[in-house]
Amino acid sequence: PGHAGGRVDVLRLLAGLAARLAYLQLFSGDWYASRALGQQLRDTVVPADRGRIYSADGVLLAANSSCWTLRASPREMPEEKLSLAAQGLAEILELDEAKLLEKFSDRTSNDCLLRYRVERDTADRVRDFEENGITGIRINQDSKRWYPEGEFLASVLGFTNVDNAGVSGLELKYNDVLTGDGVVLTAVNAWGYTLEQSYETEKVPLEGSGLRLTVDANIQHYLETRWIMRSRSIMW
Repeated sequence: PGHAGGRVDVLRLLAGLAARLAYLQLFSGDWYASRALGQQLRDTVVPADRGRIYSADGVLLAANSSCWTLRASPREMPEEKLSLAAQGLAEILELDEAKLLEKFSDRTSNDCLLRYRVERDTADRVRDFEENGITGIRINQDSKRWYPEGEFLASVLGFTNVDNAGVSGLELKYNDVLTGDGVVLTAVNAWGYTLEQSYETEKVPLEGSGLRLTVDANIQHYLETRWIMRSRSIMW
């Protein structure tokens, strides 16, 4: 009888475990899968081009040009290379060497900004410097706003800030429409270190929607030129 009771208890335990396992798989599987992915993947926003702005007659008034944003992951940098990294990057990026070394010495840090939106030649110099055995440097392609017609219609178009977000004029009013979208999912290990490049998946950056104004560029140029000439004649 004692053995029979023990077998019953074991069977009850196994039945309870089976029921719990079935519940987790059938009703909680999505939640646990989502939580696991959240621990294994790191999202990095990829700056996408803002939508372009045209005049009514097709003149490009606001466009984008490529640039590069430089970041570092101090805990992925070889400890014996920290001084060399701080010295070399300070020279290339015109930064304070002591402050860089202080940032790189924080071995818990996974991300620190070095320079926003540098030109290609600067990014290439950093790539060449990495050949000294410097790891943990991220050179991310970025995008910045520029206005092909210069100051033309500037008060209407407005401008963007260092984060490429509109802060005045049409750039601000239609910021949500003009802003593009993109993201990179990078696999990381239990300590947050980036795994091999082959684990990286990129959502192709999508350019924001564009605007076509009711302003005719030829007529606007004529009006602005006339206003400038009139202003000068009044001054004289």
